[in-house]
Amino acid sequence: GLMSLVYGLTIASELGWTAVSTFVSFGVSFVLIAAFLYNETKSKHPLVPLGIFRIRNVVGGNLMLLPIVAGAMGQFFFLSQYIQDILKYPPSLSGLSFLPIPVIIGIISYNSPKLLGRFGFKPLLIGGTCLITSGIFMLSFIGADTPYFTHLLPAFVLLACGFGVTFVSITVAATS
Repeated sequence: GLMSLVYGLTIASELGWTAVSTFVSFGVSFVLIAAFLYNETKSKHPLVPLGIFRIRNVVGGNLMLLPIVAGAMGQFFFLSQYIQDILKYPPSLSGLSFLPIPVIIGIISYNSPKLLGRFGFKPLLIGGTCLITSGIFMLSFIGADTPYFTHLLPAFVLLACGFGVTFVSITVAATS
């Protein structure tokens, strides 16, 4: 069902939203997802127990994580295009320019449980999303001659710190 949905979204850009193939793909997707949900309500041992969506922290954590991850994926794609096409970095140097992000996320994620024990997950969620927002705000000012070390790297550091704190906090919120 999800593959059919993605396929429909993909062909809609080429064939149009009103094309028969697009409607068929979306229809198949709807039917398959509905059948899956029906099966989950009737199964003794469901793959996804639908009652889990009545837990406020699970729903809230997932709803909060969705735009953060979706935004990050799109952002990293366009930033890699920007670094290679506008700043004219070769692909290997472009990849290295993103290296601080996973390193910082790893360090922050490793140390976040100490902060969680001290402050709880709500203040860390707020602080983490503020860091992410600040990093994105800094990136909104990039231009054709924006230097990496004085503009992009500080934004990457803010994003990475925000992601590290937020991912751990959301996971704890959703599973507690």
